[in-house]
Amino acid sequence: MTAPADLPDDELAALAAQARVRLPDAPPALLQQALALWPARAAPAAAAVQAPAPMLQRLAAVLGFDSLAAQPAMAMRSAAPSVRQLLFHAGAHDIDLRIARPQPPQAGGFVLSGQVLGPGEGGRVLLQSAGVDVASAVLDEFGDFQFGLLPPGRYQFSVQIGELLIELPELALDDQVGA
Repeated sequence: MTAPADLPDDELAALAAQARVRLPDAPPALLQQALALWPARAAPAAAAVQAPAPMLQRLAAVLGFDSLAAQPAMAMRSAAPSVRQLLFHAGAHDIDLRIARPQPPQAGGFVLSGQVLGPGEGGRVLLQSAGVDVASAVLDEFGDFQFGLLPPGRYQFSVQIGELLIELPELALDDQVGA
């Protein structure tokens, strides 16, 4: 007799069909015992299955430019500038902050505005003071944001774009128009 590995496919198919007809099925009791060896796992309840919370990648932004530090000595003779620009870098993102006093000046407040540049669409900017949320803003299609009148004080500023969280050094809004 020829070994099964040496037979062409059509002859193997014919032998398999003959075996299905000639060989009886296993007795039902034996099938039940075999199936009982591997009990089915209970499906988890739908409420118990939750998608894991996305892991945020945290980046610390680094100050690359401060218009207050770039002021020449002669410009210091007059009052503090009305707008301060800060540029931060974090990975592939740049954050341009502008801290200004509103015109006309209002009871010691500041306007914080800027733009987030880099990959990713959408996002949210969060402003906190002493760990408490003060304000948040959604980035527009150009990455721009603005916070209205903010009182003087120290603020933590962060930007979330997808699963990326960028944290800036603490900002101090004071008489020098910013940190």
